Amino acid sequence: MYLNKLEIERQRYGEQKGKYLGKAEFENEIGAISLNLTPELCDKLFDICADGIVEIAGEAANNLRMTVIDHQEKIESEI
Repeated sequence: MYLNKLEIERQRYGEQKGKYLGKAEFENEIGAISLNLTPELCDKLFDICADGIVEIAGEAANNLRMTVIDHQEKIESEI
């Protein structure tokens, strides 16, 4: 089965207000299935993704810092 779609959304009103709910849709040659994701399942997915998000954010910050340093050095060498 292949994941076709994953949606997670924070609820804005109602009994689940402030919680995340979602849906995961899978498909293969035999058919398709759609799973409703509870707030607990959404939290588990976020936990799985958290380390990767932190790592990517750190890499992006480091790349931006290096770009700024390189740009600053170029400006200073032109003065």
